[in-house]
Amino acid sequence: MPAPGGGGSLELANLSRVDWVQSSALGAHFRSTTDLAARYSLGTGGLSGHAMGRIELSDPEETEWALNSGVSACFADSVLVVSGGFARSFRRPTFNDLYWPADAFAEGNSELVAESSIEGDITVSLNISDRFRASATGFASMIDEMIAWLPGDDGIWRPENVSRVSRIGLEGSLWFDLGRLEATSSLTLARVTDRTPGSSTCGLLLPYRPEIVCGGAVTYLHPSGVALTLDAHAVGNRFINRSQTADLPPYMLTGAAMSFPLLPSAGLSGGVSVTNMFEEEYEETNGYPGRPRALQLSLTWRER
Repeated sequence: MPAPGGGGSLELANLSRVDWVQSSALGAHFRSTTDLAARYSLGTGGLSGHAMGRIELSDPEETEWALNSGVSACFADSVLVVSGGFARSFRRPTFNDLYWPADAFAEGNSELVAESSIEGDITVSLNISDRFRASATGFASMIDEMIAWLPGDDGIWRPENVSRVSRIGLEGSLWFDLGRLEATSSLTLARVTDRTPGSSTCGLLLPYRPEIVCGGAVTYLHPSGVALTLDAHAVGNRFINRSQTADLPPYMLTGAAMSFPLLPSAGLSGGVSVTNMFEEEYEETNGYPGRPRALQLSLTWRER
């Protein structure tokens, strides 16, 4: 609805939810939450902004709150867009975090509390034409009581609250279309670091958080309607313990796909794709091999 005084809009929202789980080992557990939220947005010329506040009442857990604000400015007919945001947010543990049944590999932690964070980001986007887009985002956050599944000394994974964690990094993406040829790429550089005061791991990376992830794809569309795609995805090394003395090596997976019309008048097309094309041997988690090469055939029908 329009805000008093005009020029902006005000939105109010309310959401209630009840979660319940029954476990033969851990008994019955429930959680009810009620959200109360208000959002104000304002736009004028090439400048727009918003601010939102939210309170979440919970039984039996503590009340939490969040704030979110952002501003965006457009220049040269939206060729250049600069935007930024600042937020205080929270995340409650899920029932899987709290009550995962204990086995030889993992178990939940019923003592978890909600995490909270202060975060900010700034994004610069270029839209030179309808055939080229690029963007870069810098971000930083400080997280208190971060909920993280981490391997213990006994090899069992458990969620725990890490007292303080910093996350800082840069994300970039690029897309262009040359008519028959389309390409996209992305890059994420991030450091997720334990900042718990007095901890022996203070200043070290959290396990299984790679510092670099990147990927891209190129698609060629033939005049006959046949589309050929090549893609690649790479992940940097990941430490598997908190002391950074052991890690998993980086890996890159490649794939290919082809789609082709079968009965264009009936909207029928086919496709074939292969993942991990060169049978790369890798591990996403220590001791567990990644997915091998796989071939997939598909048949698609779209109503004309």
